[in-house]
Amino acid sequence: MISIGIDEAGRGPVLGPMVVAAVGLSNIAEKKLKRLGVTDSKAFGAGEKAISTRKDLARNIGEIAEFVALRVASVATIDCRVALHQLNQLEQEMAMSLVEGRQEAQVIFDGKLVFGGLASTMKNAVAENKAEEKYISVAAASIVAKSHRDALFSLIAQRYFHAYGELRGGGYGNKATSDFLSKYVDDHGRLPPEARKSWPHNYLPDVFRQMLRKNWRCSELGLAF
Repeated sequence: MISIGIDEAGRGPVLGPMVVAAVGLSNIAEKKLKRLGVTDSKAFGAGEKAISTRKDLARNIGEIAEFVALRVASVATIDCRVALHQLNQLEQEMAMSLVEGRQEAQVIFDGKLVFGGLASTMKNAVAENKAEEKYISVAAASIVAKSHRDALFSLIAQRYFHAYGELRGGGYGNKATSDFLSKYVDDHGRLPPEARKSWPHNYLPDVFRQMLRKNWRCSELGLAF
C-alpha cells in the first residue's frame, strides 16, 4: 500500500504564503529516502546550508516518490480565512485536494488538532502529532513543503534587498522581520503586500495597529488558495 504523508510549512509566519505538500511512497521508496537522510525538515535548522540541504532532498524525493504534489495559500487567502476563523479548514481543504482520487492509499496527516476529525471520517487515514518524526512519507512532505516555501520566501527577500538589505528570519515573528516591517511602514504608511494583516503586529505604532484592526478583514469571501 502506498503511504501518503501530508505536512505544511508557513502556517505561522508574518510574511509569505503557506504551503501544504503530499508525498506518496512505496515501502521501497521509504527505505531509499531514509538512507538518504530524509527526516523532519526542522531538523536541518535555518540558514543557507539548511535551505540547500532541503532543496537537494526535495529533488531526491521527487525522483524516488510515487508522487509529489503541493498547494500554496496566498497571504490574501490566509487573511481572509483567518477573518472567518477558518484557518484549520483551509489547511484541511488544501490537504484533501492533494489526496483526491487516492482512497486506497494510507494517508497520514501531521497534527491531531487540525486533522484528527477529518482523518476519522476517511478510510485508511490517521492524524498524529509530530508524525514527521515517525513516518518517512510525512517527513518527506515536510521537506517538500518547506523547500518550496524557502524558494518563495527567497523571491520576497530579493524584492526588498536593494532598499532594506538582507531579509533575515524567514518571515517569522522575530526581530529581523519586525525591524523590516517597521521600516517599511515608516516609508510607505502600510504593510508590504507579502505581510499578513491578520498577524498581531504589536511592535507597530498604536495608530497604525488600530488602522489594521479596522481594515484588514476580508471582504472578498470568494478567494481561494
